[in-house]
Amino acid sequence: MQQYDWLDMTQTVTANMTGGNTPYVPDTLDYAIPYKEEITIEQLLGHTAGVYDVDNDPVPGCDGNNYVDWMLEQNPDHQFTNVEQIRQDAVHQLKYFAPGMGYHYSDTGYTLLAEIIGRVYTCHAETEKRYADFILEHVVGAETQYPWPWLSPIWPRTRTCPNLMYAARFFRRREIRYTAATI
Repeated sequence: MQQYDWLDMTQTVTANMTGGNTPYVPDTLDYAIPYKEEITIEQLLGHTAGVYDVDNDPVPGCDGNNYVDWMLEQNPDHQFTNVEQIRQDAVHQLKYFAPGMGYHYSDTGYTLLAEIIGRVYTCHAETEKRYADFILEHVVGAETQYPWPWLSPIWPRTRTCPNLMYAARFFRRREIRYTAATI
């Protein structure tokens, strides 16, 4: 999205989207996570924002479990929403550290990014869009520009993937184990 000038990765998540009056993240209690005013999009991408991961670490009120496992114990058919997961950080004021002061992987941080992508895409498409719509329409769908430069841990580094749908089929046929050496 930065390549389209739709967002600036160095802006905080509370800043207004490029060319508009709408913030990247809503100004609601569901999104009132610790250090929200200091977190940048770039920090979310690099897992240096300090956003607590409710998918993998214990959450208060969840019997010592992470939120996802606890909720699935309550209701195995539960369908999670992005805002529901982000809300756990807001309600319990969960964090790892101040933005830029460390590194910790966070699915919840990426969930927040998915919300931002959906909001930015909605703003520019002028119709309701989600993260999945952007991926389909700009990464693997009809509007994708081919060949898309894609570095594979298996294919030679000089190869590009002419069609990501082919790549998805290729990887589904193989059980691939990623290690620090292949990433």
